[in-house]
Amino acid sequence: MKNMRQRLLKESHLEVREDSEGPKITGYGIVYNQEARLWDDLFEIIRPGAAHDVLQGAPDIRCAFNHSPDHIIGRTKSGTLTVEEDEWGVRYTATPPDTQWCRDLLQSIRRGDVDGSSFTFAVEPQDETVKRQEDNTYLREVRRLAALGEMGPVTWPAYEGTTAQVRSAQDEYDSFTEQLRAQEDSEEIAARQRALGLRRKRLDIEDKTL
Repeated sequence: MKNMRQRLLKESHLEVREDSEGPKITGYGIVYNQEARLWDDLFEIIRPGAAHDVLQGAPDIRCAFNHSPDHIIGRTKSGTLTVEEDEWGVRYTATPPDTQWCRDLLQSIRRGDVDGSSFTFAVEPQDETVKRQEDNTYLREVRRLAALGEMGPVTWPAYEGTTAQVRSAQDEYDSFTEQLRAQEDSEEIAARQRALGLRRKRLDIEDKTL
């Protein structure tokens, strides 16, 4: 299993829709080109098309309430969940089971008590970059997802409430800082190599003019 990250969307257009088959829970699990603030000095943005390749592989994605394995709303493998990409992001539509907890959830979504979505994903190092911005914050740009785990409605923002979630967030931030140091070191080495190359060229030119 890849190292999965968890993200929250407070404005995910979460709603209940009715059709001939009954109620559907639908919302955006991923919104493209929207900066998400992960820490005081770290932002993240997922670029359009980032989920295209992974969705082409027909992954087995689950829709769960509050990431709970005991509250599965739908699953692509069973045909009770569809996940589609458009220019705005990735939308999920789930056919919920006819259980009491899910009927309660449907009512909470209709009332607006539950209005956020969350998703888990993984990224390979070569498919993201980090750059320092003018205000000395950092922006992590994700161009391609390596995996999608699950997405669905949530009550609370990701990483709030439990020490385990806070620890998970801290571990990810520590990993980010290590990645950033490695990237800055490689950029510094590349800059020094370029400077050395220019110096060699100048010396070659001076030798030829003598």
